[in-house]
Amino acid sequence: MKKKVIVGICGGVVGLVVIIVVVLLLMQESFYTVTFMVDDSVYQTIEIEEDKTIFEPVVPEKDGYVFVGWYYGSVPFDFESGVQADLILEARWEAIDMDIPEVDTLVSIPNVYNLTVEEATEVLEQEGFVVLEKIVEIVSTDVEAGRVIRTSPAAGSKKNRGTVVTLYVSTDDGLVEIEDYTGESYLEVKGRLEALGLYVLIERRDVEESEEDEYEDGVIIDQSIEPGEKVSEGTNITLYIPNIVTNYPDFTNGEYTVDDVENFADTYELEVEIEYVETSEYAPDTIYYQSRPEGQRVVAGQSFVIRVAKELAGETGEDNPECENSLC
Repeated sequence: MKKKVIVGICGGVVGLVVIIVVVLLLMQESFYTVTFMVDDSVYQTIEIEEDKTIFEPVVPEKDGYVFVGWYYGSVPFDFESGVQADLILEARWEAIDMDIPEVDTLVSIPNVYNLTVEEATEVLEQEGFVVLEKIVEIVSTDVEAGRVIRTSPAAGSKKNRGTVVTLYVSTDDGLVEIEDYTGESYLEVKGRLEALGLYVLIERRDVEESEEDEYEDGVIIDQSIEPGEKVSEGTNITLYIPNIVTNYPDFTNGEYTVDDVENFADTYELEVEIEYVETSEYAPDTIYYQSRPEGQRVVAGQSFVIRVAKELAGETGEDNPECENSLC
């Protein structure tokens, strides 16, 4: 009996240890290694927690070349995105095609951050440096377009007079300027923003009962990004609509697309079944039927059906191999 008790206790202890080890392993954060390579040599290695962003290391220098950026394969690496795997980033260079005067006097490179290209060039040339005509443009939401973000070599480093300096200049190319979307239909705005490459989230926000009459269903009452801000492709924006009693709209009035209906279903936690029906009565892609009538109250978890017109197949003898001499 004692032996059985001891075995039972030991088994329980072992089981408890296993559980603790598993819990500790699950609680461990995932870390990844980012390796920066310069001409096949390791320049810097960074350990980073999963989904965290990394800072760009000090720009390397190479005589006769201008540093273009850090690349993951053939794609410039986005330092604003979270790291989700081990990465090897390689430095890219471009040969300098210009005459460089031979001067041998060490001088600190001045800080020209936020200056225009013209202003920065004047400051650098006054110190005896040569400014590369070809600038490197970087999309930035922090520095006004056309102004200097940094230089290579970096500001403060001591270099010989005559050293070629590259200007990295802010550009807003590819940025999306956020507008004031309050008062507009969330379906229309969602479609516009997604076409520009943004990720759009829809959230319902409670309003006071006394205020419900002031809001229309499906109309935006607030947004997560202020009007006038410029954001890059892939940015998340949340559009808020009032959490009031919702009714099914008329999806067959010609104003709605299948994408609109799917967005509606996602927003109100509904399931939609889409049936494509071959018919000549409606233009292709026309929504001509909905199982939930206009005006019916929406309840989360409901399902409904829409039917969408599809072009008839085999209308001519060419489309139907069973037809002979174009007669069917």
